[in-house]
Amino acid sequence: MKPGACHHFALRVTDLDRAIAFYEDAFDGQLVTKPFPLEGPIPEMLYGGGPGTTVRLCHVAFEDGGVELFEFSRPDVGPSDVPAYAGNIIHVAFHVEAVDAAVKRVVGAGRPRPFAYCADPDGNVLEIAQVGFADTVAIVHRLFPETIVGG
Repeated sequence: MKPGACHHFALRVTDLDRAIAFYEDAFDGQLVTKPFPLEGPIPEMLYGGGPGTTVRLCHVAFEDGGVELFEFSRPDVGPSDVPAYAGNIIHVAFHVEAVDAAVKRVVGAGRPRPFAYCADPDGNVLEIAQVGFADTVAIVHRLFPETIVGG
């Protein structure tokens, strides 16, 4: 994957299983992480869910890059009810040569990590990743072994 290429995009969905089937059928996607729950500060603050929100998420891979699908536990943060400025795209991730250098250019600070989040001038959340999508999936599998498909 070339630097600057779209790494993945993350979407709010109302029915995770239906969304998985759609991306598999419509775009020859392959489920690479089983759906798993995520709770705490990430869905509450970073993903705009509010206190007590949990999400179920998974990854569907394409030939190059993929999609992260997010099903929120609270219906008031689903696709039809998010504020107009937020939309259904949670974030778009870009592949870069070195996250630390990209972070320094974008937000002026950083510490070693394979990915980081920042915002564009309009407040859209962007993820920049120094590792490929398959490496991101491997990190999820390591942190959440129950997500391994066929495992």
